[in-house]
Amino acid sequence: MNPYQAFLPSITSEQWQKLFHYEQLLLEWNQKINLISRVAPEHTFERHILPILPAQGFLDPAMRTVLDIGTGGGIPGIPLAILFPDTSFTLMDSIHKKMRAVEAIVRDLHLKNVQLVCERSEQLKWVGDACVGRGVTAFADFISLAKPHLGKRLGRVVYWSGGNFFIDDKMVAKSTTILDLEQFFKGQYAQTKKIFHYQAGKAFHD
Repeated sequence: MNPYQAFLPSITSEQWQKLFHYEQLLLEWNQKINLISRVAPEHTFERHILPILPAQGFLDPAMRTVLDIGTGGGIPGIPLAILFPDTSFTLMDSIHKKMRAVEAIVRDLHLKNVQLVCERSEQLKWVGDACVGRGVTAFADFISLAKPHLGKRLGRVVYWSGGNFFIDDKMVAKSTTILDLEQFFKGQYAQTKKIFHYQAGKAFHD
């Protein structure tokens, strides 16, 4: 029985199966390469995958291209690619050994909508509909990384962060929605965890 289905009923059984399979692959590869923390591996799904899923409401199914900046072990890009099979996801990280592991995971999951790039964000020539990331840097700094990659006037940035958070940029604050994960899940892996959704307007490119 899936204990999370009631919280996120729009996710199909097939998608849940792929998400759980991703957890298994992530744990297997993490024994060889440090993709995620080795602390509490029995809670990998709750720590690393489950928090990504509520962002389903922030991303438009009609979007065509999404860039995951600093994907690490494929988070948040792989869970999102499972939820949005008609959207093309580019997963980017500058660490070669991590990208080789992610390549194998993507292949085992048969994800046809995922491409991999081993590059730094500042050097990557990519422009699309949205940028996503988790725990890469401060949110305002992540927006600066994302800015060159959003070619559309209303591009989106979706970012996962934990701990106390302060938005010190008025322009960012005015265009940002913050989702507290405790609205969806209870327990230590939801505490202080938030998803930030930035809807870029004209000022974003000024």
